[in-house]
Amino acid sequence: MSDVALPQEPLSQQTSGVVTRLQALRAQIAAWFWVDGLVRVAWMALGLLAADLAIDWFFRLDKPQRVVMLVLMVGVLGWRVYRRLVRPLSATMSDDALALSVESANKQLGQSLISALQLSRMENVEARGMSPMLVAQTVRHGTVAAERVSFGGILDGREFRLNALLLVIALGVFALVGYGIATTGTLSIWFNRNILLGYQTWPQKTYLVVERVGENGAVVFPRGEDWTQLVSVKTESEVIPESVYLEFRRARGAARFSDLSTAPRCNLLAPAR
Repeated sequence: MSDVALPQEPLSQQTSGVVTRLQALRAQIAAWFWVDGLVRVAWMALGLLAADLAIDWFFRLDKPQRVVMLVLMVGVLGWRVYRRLVRPLSATMSDDALALSVESANKQLGQSLISALQLSRMENVEARGMSPMLVAQTVRHGTVAAERVSFGGILDGREFRLNALLLVIALGVFALVGYGIATTGTLSIWFNRNILLGYQTWPQKTYLVVERVGENGAVVFPRGEDWTQLVSVKTESEVIPESVYLEFRRARGAARFSDLSTAPRCNLLAPAR
């Protein structure tokens, strides 16, 4: 029987093509996680912004409440980013793990791919009691078999395309939100109140002007002295209220309410018609 000649090139070079394809697969997996994570973060952000706008619109939150809402939104989004982006992308997959995934999706490979990779890394196989010819043929068989399968088949291409479409739509919605913020309107007021934590107010039917208001939005009443508080109704108001309630509190007491139309030394002025 004639001897079969051993290949002259190192076994690691025979699997270089497989290793290159595994590296490309690793990049594909990273792109898949990026798109999957970003689309989930983006739509959650849009949902939170819509909920925040609705809550502030209906309940007219004061600044401390808006601060709490902003912190909650940032916290939820931060958790989502960690769970859907940071954690998956920080995980490392070895060539062997990727090879096993490819074999799991392509049953016809058996264990030929992982065997080829592991044997190609061994040095001086004869000293290990292994046949160099058998090892070389095993490596060659695994590399040839791997050429017949698509490594990217382990990824759900349909889900990737759907996520990519949803991500494009989400970015379009963000662009519309940005346009709405840049123009005067509901989104501009929401951005000032809930993101910049400013003092813009929502449109309303009655606008009051409280005199002697300090920078913190409060009027300080002197203790033990008379005080006349003027509250006027702006001319652009559609409705003139019959009574207005003033919230006041002592330096160390709970909040109380007083009807300005009946409280002593408090005047409610209607606009001139």
